[in-house]
Amino acid sequence: MCSSQGKSDGACLDCDIAAIVLNWRTADLAVRCIESILGSHFSGSLVVIFVDNNSGDGSFEHVRAVFDGIETIQSGENRGYAGGMNIGLSRAIELRAKYAFLVNADVEVEPSALWELYDAAEERPGGAIFGPRIFDIGGPGDTWMVGGRWDWLQGTVRIVREHASDALSAEPREIEFVNGSAMLVRMSAIEKVGMFDERFGLYFEETDLCSRMKKAGYTLWHVPRATVHHVCGASISKTSGKVGLDLGQYYRARNRLLWGRNNLTGLRAMAFWWNILWRWPCKLAILMLRARLSESAGLIYGVADFIRGRYGILHVG
Repeated sequence: MCSSQGKSDGACLDCDIAAIVLNWRTADLAVRCIESILGSHFSGSLVVIFVDNNSGDGSFEHVRAVFDGIETIQSGENRGYAGGMNIGLSRAIELRAKYAFLVNADVEVEPSALWELYDAAEERPGGAIFGPRIFDIGGPGDTWMVGGRWDWLQGTVRIVREHASDALSAEPREIEFVNGSAMLVRMSAIEKVGMFDERFGLYFEETDLCSRMKKAGYTLWHVPRATVHHVCGASISKTSGKVGLDLGQYYRARNRLLWGRNNLTGLRAMAFWWNILWRWPCKLAILMLRARLSESAGLIYGVADFIRGRYGILHVG
């Protein structure tokens, strides 16, 4: 049973929000993330589900030792963002949660954020995903992201940024993309449309989910009064460079192609593939001329694995 004061002491059927915290080798950040959620002003029923993506560095044991009133799940293998969040979403379905708050362990949540997201969702029954204003911890005072818009030609999302003072009193507004580092998801929409496509592993998995939600007739929203703070790239930095290629470049290349194939048709698909065919060889040539070999390798291997149909997480030592 879970309480209604922003605290959780385990299983809670029919809860308002199941907060799913996904971790990979960021134990200290995960503790701060969970503390910020438990310190929320949200007065509805809330359960915290901590999912560890087989960190292997003591993260799981450390978090369990710090918190005895949350649910903890060990994935058994690193299944990436998509697979790890799907584990948490499966548990949220079992708990019959109304919403799931999906959050990376490297995010800290402001006390009013859950309330603002929940209120926005309750007032917009046709909305599937609601995103907060995201600040970059350690970065400038400006907002890191308030959502995004599609760039169909290049098959990517253009991040929308605003100064912190631009829209503090603004009402929620409809957008085309919500970043996966922190999002509130309506569980009835997840049960209708499906969870994350685990072929993506990392990057573009939330882009794909947003695309599928839009196709199903749902709307996506940015909620300016809900704010979180994000340590950008904390997890991917734990592995980048260990195998002689830039993993960020690898996943972005492979998964952009996968997303384009899955979601674009007609003239948009033609424009996307034409852009890839002439722009990416030029990009590779520039990277190699500048001796950015790990990024070059990431781009080459990403395209190669897309062609070979090798998806999911690239497991490295």
